[in-house]
Amino acid sequence: MAADDPDFLQRLALPPFTPEGFAKAYFAMRRTRQGFDAIAQNLKDSTEDYRQRRVVMWRYTMMRAHEVFATIVPYLDDQDLARFQDHLAPAFADAYGCVPHLSILRLLALHRAGCLDIVALENDGTIRYGAGRFTLEVGGETQTFETLIDARGQSPASISELGFSHLDSALARGEVLKRVNGEGEDNQFRLRLAKRSDADIFCISIPVMMERYPFAQGLVACSEAAEVVATAL
Repeated sequence: MAADDPDFLQRLALPPFTPEGFAKAYFAMRRTRQGFDAIAQNLKDSTEDYRQRRVVMWRYTMMRAHEVFATIVPYLDDQDLARFQDHLAPAFADAYGCVPHLSILRLLALHRAGCLDIVALENDGTIRYGAGRFTLEVGGETQTFETLIDARGQSPASISELGFSHLDSALARGEVLKRVNGEGEDNQFRLRLAKRSDADIFCISIPVMMERYPFAQGLVACSEAAEVVATAL
């Protein structure tokens, strides 16, 4: 980042360049650009960048950096994994979100027509279902809806949460997909059983993978994981 887009880092006014410092400065910058006016300006800037064939280097660098972190995260100890999940993972998710220009134009048109608004749930917002309706509570205000489409993506899960309780109890270690130095590529998704470490039992369930493979939901990542397991078998 320092080499690719030093001006961006200067605008962030970074404290020490740590995961915590970068995330704090990055989201402080993002919070200054919220709402539909900011969306319209971002669309204007993006359209001009596309027309000029201009690469926004800090965005490109973050897009490429996730490929590096994808190879590192499976090896992290618990402390560094928590730092990644709390600070860098949200920044990657934010920078990775790309929406086609035509879709943004449609959203802006819906907003101008009075049919679309944005409500931030923050950390205290809740969504409850009852009596055939969804109730959204945030900031002391309540709204109800007959239909709710939850597009927040999947959440991490354990083997037992997927319904494999006997398999979960037979595992040799708690973190099933944590990698260790010297482990072959073919074994990275193999489940190590206490009594049979070489059993051909693999896990590429995305909810289970997400803790150690935070970018597992991408189509390319899914294909690569499937290829690893197919090769091992």
